[in-house]
Amino acid sequence: IYMMGLGYYMNSLSMSSEMNLADLGLSLGVKDYFLVGLSVFITLLAALSLCMILGTFAENYKSAQTLNLPIVLLAVFPMFLTMFKDFDTLPLMLKIVVFVIPFSHPMMAMRNLMFGNYVLVLSGIVYVVIFSVIMMWIIVRIFSTERVLTAKISLSKFRRR
Repeated sequence: IYMMGLGYYMNSLSMSSEMNLADLGLSLGVKDYFLVGLSVFITLLAALSLCMILGTFAENYKSAQTLNLPIVLLAVFPMFLTMFKDFDTLPLMLKIVVFVIPFSHPMMAMRNLMFGNYVLVLSGIVYVVIFSVIMMWIIVRIFSTERVLTAKISLSKFRRR
């Protein structure tokens, strides 16, 4: 009975006419989807490389999860910001902060591609590629030494006494 009532209620709220976004020029082509996929893939590489760097400092599984918490917060901050606030209306300083976070670029890519702002999407992809290459270079430097095998990598010199 509940489902029938909910179905009747939901049908009464539906609009009589549908809006086609393609009529407004808000559609994505194959190259747009390719750019979104590329942006997401490169950002995943950046996130994994950051997690690997922080994971080398962990002594066990639980401390690795704790060390990766800042990366999760860096991903959640632009997500909520773009969900509740229009990016174009943000102050300049907050725009710069959002652009520095590599996880924000794929979140803004779809909207920018719909409005034809390819420069912002391509510059975001280039920035995340450079960021990923730097992080992977650091990972290669860490894993090419025997510090990981001998567990001589530690955050103890950075801790306050």
